[in-house]
Amino acid sequence: MAFAVRQATSYTAFMAVHQTLLQRSAGAAQRLFADAVKISWELFKVMVPVLIATKILQEIGVISHLGVALAPLMRLVGLPGSMGLVWATAIATNLYGGLAAFAALAPGESLTAAQSTVICTMVLIAHALPVELRIAQKAGPRLRAMALLRVIAALVLGIILHQVYMRGGWLQGPNVMLWEPPPPDPGLPSWAWGQARGLGVIFLVILVLLFILRLLEKLGIMAIF
Repeated sequence: MAFAVRQATSYTAFMAVHQTLLQRSAGAAQRLFADAVKISWELFKVMVPVLIATKILQEIGVISHLGVALAPLMRLVGLPGSMGLVWATAIATNLYGGLAAFAALAPGESLTAAQSTVICTMVLIAHALPVELRIAQKAGPRLRAMALLRVIAALVLGIILHQVYMRGGWLQGPNVMLWEPPPPDPGLPSWAWGQARGLGVIFLVILVLLFILRLLEKLGIMAIF
């Protein structure tokens, strides 16, 4: 009888602890999700208007004019003028937009591996500036200064790479594209769906990062940092 009572008491205590842990875990999950929503909302308030404005500029041909304006600079880095449109597309949209433009234009230019490396490096440094600079501005830096820094840094590194490859005779073989993205659907529904998926991925990244930060705090690692 006493053994049965002890078992019942132990089981009751276990269930109470288990219930407490579930309640704490549920509360922590709710707070984590709420924090992720709050941070994402602050980010999306900046991103969404800029994305819409960029789409409008793209539709009315402003990005094409930017590509024409950048064409003379392409000679400084040993590239044909058409690569100015590739860089302009990446600057105004994102890396994928620049890659899609590159896949469409590169086959007709007979680029070398060195030239492809130069334009891709420039795109890597200066891309998605309307969105990224607006977000960076929230942290304090001046928008114009950051824009000039990234564009000039991309151009300077492009010049350096061009000179190094040309003088060293490196990567002078023809460029071979191992992967070509499908041409993007120009329709508005497709664009809106793509942006929504991108925003969803950003929310998931923020959620995971917050979870890792909370875990590091619980383990005491953040205190060490």
